[in-house]
Amino acid sequence: MGGSAETARKGRIGLTRQEFLALLKEAPLIASVQASLGSACEDPAVLLAMAKASLDNGSRVLRLQGTEAIELIRKETGAPTIGLIKVNYPGSSLHITPTSVEVQALIELGCEVIALDGTERLRPNGENL
Repeated sequence: MGGSAETARKGRIGLTRQEFLALLKEAPLIASVQASLGSACEDPAVLLAMAKASLDNGSRVLRLQGTEAIELIRKETGAPTIGLIKVNYPGSSLHITPTSVEVQALIELGCEVIALDGTERLRPNGENL
């Protein structure tokens, strides 16, 4: 089984649910490639290098944060993605993909899975999960 970024690129954008679950069964390690807000590593080019290194070392699925990084890394690697967008809304303690606006952006980016806060806490703008 090849673990290179090149192997991950081949035909991996747009996996079905069944294909994604089969991939996780085959290679269960998910690399979370993201940086703290304001960090020097919060640069899409730096995150791309870290994503490629993760893929080159056996990861087959990436967990990515932010539209700019997700778009670049998916374009360059083709790796299946668990996407999330961290946003702080006034009056809400949720910040991981808190509203349908972020969910829609991740759908448009083609993420195979969308990570979001699934707790019972109140969502911004009175939205429901």
